[in-house]
Amino acid sequence: MLFRSDMENEVIEVLNDELDVKSYREESRHFINCVKNDQQPIIVGEDGLMALKVSHAILASHRENRVVPVESRCRE
Repeated sequence: MLFRSDMENEVIEVLNDELDVKSYREESRHFINCVKNDQQPIIVGEDGLMALKVSHAILASHRENRVVPVESRCRE
């Protein structure tokens, strides 16, 4: 299954990959377990924010045909 986005050349392919599904399932179980037991998750919000910054920089770099720097720390 393919989707077109609002970006001119971006195509998103949706895969039915059991390993991908399993990884999200395990990630969710880990997070729920951390909430129930008042523990710190292995991956924290800052990690997710950094992954998002990197993916946005990759898309911008492709779209603008230039190197896009990624701010390496979160703003406070």
